[in-house]
Amino acid sequence: MMTVNQEWTLFLDRDGLINEQIIGGYVLDFSQFVFVPGAIEALGMLQSCFARIIVLTNQQCVGKGMCRKEDVDKVHHAMIEELKDNNVKIDGVYFCPHRADENCACRKPQTGLALQALKDFPDIDFNRSIMVGDAPSDMQLGRNCGMKTVFLTKGKTNPSDLPVGLADEQYNTLLDFAKHIKQM
Repeated sequence: MMTVNQEWTLFLDRDGLINEQIIGGYVLDFSQFVFVPGAIEALGMLQSCFARIIVLTNQQCVGKGMCRKEDVDKVHHAMIEELKDNNVKIDGVYFCPHRADENCACRKPQTGLALQALKDFPDIDFNRSIMVGDAPSDMQLGRNCGMKTVFLTKGKTNPSDLPVGLADEQYNTLLDFAKHIKQM
């Protein structure tokens, strides 16, 4: 069981946690961005428990030529604004635009996105941070930085889907995690 306070930072994956993941596709504009049921409520609960909330996301749709960095920035800006309208603050969104085969330093599980956030928020302590995601690459990023890791199963029951030994804790949804943290 993790105990957090206002000195901790929460790092979140985007697709599948905050917005519905488009299987085999990408969110190319905000009209395709659909909040996961309970995500806004969860983020509202979590912001009272953490110093900041930061989103780290791989968006290889840019590297594949399906959209531009500016398009992804517009999606993130609209997401942040809609969350603001619901009294939720996201402190930063960092994304990797590269294709998986480019072997860049910013694509999860590499640490580049987290290090960008650290540069912008020098008081982040990775030992007092949690990485929440639904993919092994999210868990590996957390481990690579020395963070606690939380894997969201989203109803998966197949053990081959779950990252063996990479997750400190597992919950079904972001809302389940938020309710647990709020009880601490």
